[in-house]
Parts: sequence; structure tokens; C-alpha cells
Amino acid sequence: MPMNDAKLYLSTAQSLAGVASATAYGEYELDFEVAQPDKGMGSPLVVRFLITTSFTVATSVQFFLCFDAATQATAGGGTPVVETPAIVIATLVAGYSFELKIPDQHLRYMNVAYTTVGTPGAGAVSAWLDTCTGFRHR
Repeated sequence: MPMNDAKLYLSTAQSLAGVASATAYGEYELDFEVAQPDKGMGSPLVVRFLITTSFTVATSVQFFLCFDAATQATAGGGTPVVETPAIVIATLVAGYSFELKIPDQHLRYMNVAYTTVGTPGAGAVSAWLDTCTGFRHR
């Protein structure tokens, strides 16, 4: 995992074990008014997800970026805006990583959400704000 400012994390090895066909929200939310991440020369911002513990037993997990204008999104206050299709747990092994692009126009508070189908026996994920890999502004 790269070295990041702790304020840019949304989940840190958050366990989803036992989340029975339900939605769990990230441990932290990002307040864009406070964090004010610098995009530099136009590099797109993404939320990078890293599977830290392989998922077992459940069928699939879907990942979301949630935004809200007025209330913090930690307790489920955010509305899902960006999402992945359901990803089968055979894919979600330790070390698997992917990113979701943050829309250019977004609300103040952002968090992540995870929706499981089935009950994972194990599985943990970290998520943090990052710049898009493989993209360079010219």
C-alpha cells in the first residue's frame, strides 16, 4: 500500500465478514471542503480499492462511491453515485486492486459502501483517495 495522508482513507482493512446480504459503509468519510485534495495538472481523482483479506463463502460484492451535500455519509447518509457491477468473490483475493473515478461534479461529503450477496466468512478491503494510474496530463 502506498504512503498516503491518513485523511485520504475511507476504509483501512475494514472487515466485511458477517455482513449478511447487506450494505456496509466505510469507516471514514472525506469532507472535500476540509481535505481540499490538489488534483495538480488535471489528473483525475479516483478511489482506489485494495482487497487486504481474501473473500470467502459469499457470492459477490458490489462497491459504491456515495455523496451527500449536507450530512456526513458514514452512517449511510450518502447517495450511491458511482458503482461497480457485482464482483464474484473468486476475483476478490488479497492483493486485488481497482479504482473508481470520482465525478468532476460531486457533493461535499464522500464515502464508500459495500453491498454483499451472501455472508462473507472472511474478507477485508481498504479504500483511499488517489490519482488515476496510467494517466499523465500533457
